[in-house]
Amino acid sequence: MTLIPTPMRSEKSTLSGTLSESSPTQLLTRREQFWAESYEFLLSRGYQLRPRYHPEWAPSWGPKRNPIQHECDDFLTSYNTNALDALCIKDKQKVVLKRVNGKELKILRHLDALRSDARNHTIPLLDVIPFPGTEWTFVVMPYCRRFNSPPFHCRDEFVDAMTQYIENMVIEESRLIPKGSHWCDPDSHSGFSGHFFSWKNRCSLRPAVQYYYIDFGLSKHFPGGKESARITATLRTFPMIPELSLTVPYNPFYVDVFQLGLAMSRIIDVYPALEDFRIVAASLTVDEPHARATLEDALLQLNCVCDQMSPSLRRKRIWEKGITRWKKVTRIVFNGQWGE
Repeated sequence: MTLIPTPMRSEKSTLSGTLSESSPTQLLTRREQFWAESYEFLLSRGYQLRPRYHPEWAPSWGPKRNPIQHECDDFLTSYNTNALDALCIKDKQKVVLKRVNGKELKILRHLDALRSDARNHTIPLLDVIPFPGTEWTFVVMPYCRRFNSPPFHCRDEFVDAMTQYIENMVIEESRLIPKGSHWCDPDSHSGFSGHFFSWKNRCSLRPAVQYYYIDFGLSKHFPGGKESARITATLRTFPMIPELSLTVPYNPFYVDVFQLGLAMSRIIDVYPALEDFRIVAASLTVDEPHARATLEDALLQLNCVCDQMSPSLRRKRIWEKGITRWKKVTRIVFNGQWGE
């Protein structure tokens, strides 16, 4: 299991006075230069990047306008080196382009070939574009967002998400956020804060929202199966997992189970109404690897807790810890909230 990455929030510059005097090339970060250099190639393959990355881009705000005040989309900077949003010219759908190496591509293709299995929740591969003269390949994936955003509306939404997580998650966005979100600031429609951001509750959508695993840059393939799998490594995101070691080999599949339990526990920490599900998270985070619940047992346990609740309780709205009354009102009335 991997943590779900999300587009990095843009760092909007406060140097608007000097920006207008800079050349367009100077306004692009070193990481963005790669995408600008790839613009024409990707366009020839049917994918258009935002105007900021066009080879002949000229800032839309000009010398006398404040780019933040006028909400100029091409002012927003992406700091993600290997991924960027794009428009598929053929169907006008937003997609994500990711630059991957041969190892990650092999894993993605292997998992995509298993898509007929309903339990396979890995991100679909829409297109694969070799990058001539380099070791890199661009993969095209659906435009998604972090699995826990927008906030969970009720227990049923949490159970559905965790069920798909356990089965083998980011969340598809097109139906959830009808107005779309911006790559540089996923909690806004335009990329600029301060505006109202609206969404639909997941439990109201049919067919149900799909969750995906998307990032396999650190993944390994074990043809011999999980029982014989052994690695030595540490995790920057979850250094507290007991068996992690640079010298003593351990089974990474048990680490995946522990990570899932930690992710579940962190969600429960945010929503007091989900406390009844803590027992599931606890069974996945036992210190002794072999004593942890299997994913099959965790799924049964999750459903058992859910079955003890009435349908009305499962659909009852839940709130994050410490949420203000104003946010509650705006979500209830308008299905959204003001950006911060």
